[in-house]
Amino acid sequence: ILTIHDLNALYEQTQFGSGDYYKKKLQHKIDHASVITFISEFTKEEVRRHFKVDLLKTKVIYNGISLGEHSTPPPKIPTKPFLFSVLSIPPKKNFHVLIDFLKQIADYQLIVAGTTFHSYAAEMQKRIEEEGLTDRFFLVGTIDEPQKLWYYQNASAFIFPSLLEGFGLPVAEAMSLGLPLFLSDKTSLPEIGGPDAYYFKNFEPDYMRDVFLTGMQDFSIEKKNRLKERSKMFDWKQAASRYLELYENI
Repeated sequence: ILTIHDLNALYEQTQFGSGDYYKKKLQHKIDHASVITFISEFTKEEVRRHFKVDLLKTKVIYNGISLGEHSTPPPKIPTKPFLFSVLSIPPKKNFHVLIDFLKQIADYQLIVAGTTFHSYAAEMQKRIEEEGLTDRFFLVGTIDEPQKLWYYQNASAFIFPSLLEGFGLPVAEAMSLGLPLFLSDKTSLPEIGGPDAYYFKNFEPDYMRDVFLTGMQDFSIEKKNRLKERSKMFDWKQAASRYLELYENI
């Protein structure tokens, strides 16, 4: 069984390589796999576009959510209503667009959690300082699971402008808490976020502000409940059961 999470290596330089060598290696694995699984319909379609694939031996099995039950206050606690986002901070996450966006919504702070080893994160921090946003935009680095849950539980909304996602696990996590979701409309995110999320079709600050303010006004308890219900699609027990069935069949 071959599981393909994404094709990001086709679009960025990674330790796994890219270009013809990467494509040749992956095609070899595809050709020899008994079953190929994908973590989203988007990734399945991407692979179909770039590689020769027997669709009869493909399956989509979504990732699951594994948030704990107990939260812990993190070291950095916002002093205003805040937006939250989490994951590593390389260029593909597109987090730099949130700097100019935040300047448009003075009533909010922004917490972005995740590894900051990439130079992109350092460039973002420098820009945050230059724009005088150090009291509102916080790159808090890596956090543990209870701290992450605290941010989800206390955030006003979840924001995720990523350009490359095979799935987008934080979106499903935030969804399970019923948070308003403000997402890029790129790659897999509309598939995961569904019809009750709000989407950025571009990243102009004024446009993002309008999408956000309109969405916050539009968000309702009905949408919150539908998001929570949708999050049940992303369940590790269901995923494990489907993988076990595949292994037994082959």
